[in-house]
Amino acid sequence: MEFVLFFAGAFASWLITHIYHRNSSKNAPEWARPLIDSLPETEPSQEELSKLVQDYVVNNSLVESGSNSDGEWFRYSNGEQICKGQFTAGNENEVRVPFPAAFTTEPSLDLSGEINRVKAKHATPSELVVDLNSNDLESATSDFAYQARGHWKDPHSS
Repeated sequence: MEFVLFFAGAFASWLITHIYHRNSSKNAPEWARPLIDSLPETEPSQEELSKLVQDYVVNNSLVESGSNSDGEWFRYSNGEQICKGQFTAGNENEVRVPFPAAFTTEPSLDLSGEINRVKAKHATPSELVVDLNSNDLESATSDFAYQARGHWKDPHSS
């Protein structure tokens, strides 16, 4: 009986840790994303965690962040840039949304909101372009949020 209770407790502990890690990392601030993405699937030892944090600070430190009327941006020492923003679309067929800071090349995009209205999306280094299905209700609006990920400088330059 003790044997069964031991394994049941170990499984419950593992499950709680796994659920907590997944949920807490979803709510982490954007500047912590590169560090969270580098974590292994299993719980790291103190030594491994210390090395991960040291490598993160050296290679992925946040060098600049800011916001303006177009959204917010985060620039890292490794050349990566993340821009986030929101916009509202009415009955237009195309929406162009300027990024709060320009990229060197076209970034990758994540778009959320009323996705059923989206026919296509793409980005230039300076803006998000969304092609929409017309809305049947002329006065109705659709809210969207985006995150663009790319580079603000060549990642191989110093």
